[in-house]
Amino acid sequence: MCLGRNKGWFASSVWRNVSHVYLQAGGREDSVMAEPIVAVPGRVCGSCSLCCKLLRIEELDKPAGRWCSHCTVGRDGCKIYDTRPGSCRSFHCTWLIDPKLGAEWRPSTAKMVLQYDHPARRLAVHVDPEFPSAWRSEPYYRQLKAWTCAAIDSARTPSSDAWLMAPVLVYVDDRAIVMLPNRDIEVGTFTPGSELVVTERATPSGPEFEASIMLSSDVPSDREAPPRLAE
Repeated sequence: MCLGRNKGWFASSVWRNVSHVYLQAGGREDSVMAEPIVAVPGRVCGSCSLCCKLLRIEELDKPAGRWCSHCTVGRDGCKIYDTRPGSCRSFHCTWLIDPKLGAEWRPSTAKMVLQYDHPARRLAVHVDPEFPSAWRSEPYYRQLKAWTCAAIDSARTPSSDAWLMAPVLVYVDDRAIVMLPNRDIEVGTFTPGSELVVTERATPSGPEFEASIMLSSDVPSDREAPPRLAE
C-alpha cells in the first residue's frame, strides 16, 4: 500500500518548521520534555563534551561545529557550568536518556550527537565536521534510515505512541541533509523565516520523495492529505 498522488503533495505540518532543532541547542519551552529527564543508569558525560562543539549556542553566539570557548575539551568540561546559558541547561543528549541506544551511540564514539525534540517528535543528528561521513557508516546509517522510514509511516497514520513524526535531519556544520526512504538530500542552510518542506509523489516503482528549504511565506497553504492509492 502506498500513499501519494501523481502531482505530488505538500507534507503535513509535522514535516515542517524543523529548522529550530539546529538553530539553537534547546531552550525553547516546547523543546523540554514534560516528564522529568533522567539519565540511563550508569551513563554520564564523563570526558565527552561533543555537544559543546557541534551545536549552535545562541546566547554565546557560538556557531555549529566549533568548540565553545568555555569548554576544556577532555578535561573538566564546561568552565561556566553553574551559570551556563538556558539552551545548554535544557539540552539533553539522546544517548544519555534513551536506554534503547547502545554504547555505539555515545557521541565520542559515534562522532555525532543525537538531539530529540520530544513535543515535535523529531530527531536531529549533529555530525562532527572532522568526521563528516560518520553518519553514513554502519551500524549508524542502517538505523537512521529505519528511523526515518518509521517516521514517515507514522506521519501518514498519526499515533500518540509514535516516537518520530518527521524525517531524520543530519547536520554537518550548518549544512542540513534530509534522510528519506529513497535517498538523502542535502537541502542547504536554514535561515530565519525558512523551513523544510517534504513532498511525495507516486511512481510505478513506488513513492518518490523530494525535500527543499523554502521561505515560510512561499509554502502553499493548501496541503491536502494524499489519497490512498490502490495496492
